[in-house]
Amino acid sequence: MAGELVPAAQPINKGGRPSLYTEELAQEILDRYASGEMLIDICADEHMPHERTVRSWYLWDEPGKAWAGFSTRYARAQRMHVEHEIEETKKLSDTPVAGEITTVKYVETPDGLKEVREVKREDMLGHRRLQVDTRKWRIAKMARREYGDQASALDTPNDETLVVEGGLPEPGEPGHDEPE
Repeated sequence: MAGELVPAAQPINKGGRPSLYTEELAQEILDRYASGEMLIDICADEHMPHERTVRSWYLWDEPGKAWAGFSTRYARAQRMHVEHEIEETKKLSDTPVAGEITTVKYVETPDGLKEVREVKREDMLGHRRLQVDTRKWRIAKMARREYGDQASALDTPNDETLVVEGGLPEPGEPGHDEPE
């Protein structure tokens, strides 16, 4: 009908919660992660979003989203995180950690068994080795190209195909074996 006001179209509610993303929050997460703190520990703080939310910002980075560009910044922070792990590994391997090892023995005496405790203070080498090995494993997984094993299962698309960098030599080229 002529002259009637038609209400403006309402935006369609796509559901879900509004994003907690702000540039300040993202920068705090990235700064803390780059300086070696684990994402799970960062996200445990009360004012932080859940770890899955932060990972979704990284994985679902699209133009037009509030968090557009987050994945690139996260990748840089992860590189710095790896460098921090490398430095921490060196520090752990170079710094002795004194600890106590208690050995309990039972000695038979005329009055029966007697407990004898022996306490030694020494470097906790096994514990430090575990810490260093764990960090080396994490570094190899986080920066596989630079620090991982040369032949990784993740580099092979499937069990039957092996990708060779630069490709295989063509027939007639050096390195190509002709069948006999």
